[in-house]
Amino acid sequence: WKLGLAQTLLGKESWTEAATMLQTLIDENPENALFWKQQANCYIQSGEIMRAAENYEALRLKGLADEASLNQLGDIYANQDDPLLALGAYLAAMQKSDKVNVPRSLKSARYLVQLNAPTEASQVIKQLRAKAGKSLTREQNIEALMSEGDIASALGDLETATTHLTAALELDPTKGATRVSLGQLLARRAAEESDEKKAADFHLDARKFFLIAVDDQDEQVAFQANLRLAQLHVKDGQYLKALPRLEQAVRLKTGSKQSLEQYLRRVQRAAEREKASEERLRLEREAKKETGS
Repeated sequence: WKLGLAQTLLGKESWTEAATMLQTLIDENPENALFWKQQANCYIQSGEIMRAAENYEALRLKGLADEASLNQLGDIYANQDDPLLALGAYLAAMQKSDKVNVPRSLKSARYLVQLNAPTEASQVIKQLRAKAGKSLTREQNIEALMSEGDIASALGDLETATTHLTAALELDPTKGATRVSLGQLLARRAAEESDEKKAADFHLDARKFFLIAVDDQDEQVAFQANLRLAQLHVKDGQYLKALPRLEQAVRLKTGSKQSLEQYLRRVQRAAEREKASEERLRLEREAKKETGS
């Protein structure tokens, strides 16, 4: 009857009452992993995240934690901005399975990169490649290379990051998202390069990658490509070239457009000044020709 009551409370989403009932069941059946996990879910649903973590840690200490529980524990620590504890849970999850869950491991690495923990993310990718070997599909390998590129970039190794992203693009030359990422990386290398010729080459290559992706079928990719290309033109003082790209970015933007529209208005004013300046120069040249004749 206790189990039936707990299941009824879970079905009604009465999380606090269900957690209390499950505690009774756990006290009577401390080795039942399902009760611990169900109670952890109740805590998550009611916003008591760290109490859920305690349940998963209890399962780990008992040797009852499965791969899913350890990954959930890693996600909790990642959301709590604790990359080291998250890494430990993620690696433990990978070791639990004879066959690594590639999508889940890639997701874990992305979490750590977003958490600004590239060193920890690199260990997840390293363990993934060690366990998965050559079984990665092309798409999975592309995603792993993209993560490795992000990791190298975050660590300041832009040359290695370029190598990874280039390899990802070679696996699928049609992938616009990879082109945009590579373009952003090359634009950063151009900004940080002290050699003027190398900087110019990086800058030109970045523009090429963005330009190819501006009409990508994925609107989010097209948005990013148009925006990044417009920003490069603005940096070069080419506001008239930037304007149509920025207008297209505004059209493609989802969600709030306020800040982007403000940026567009600034570029529009700069483009008007640039156009007026070009018109003055044209008139001056014509006047000189007439005077010379």
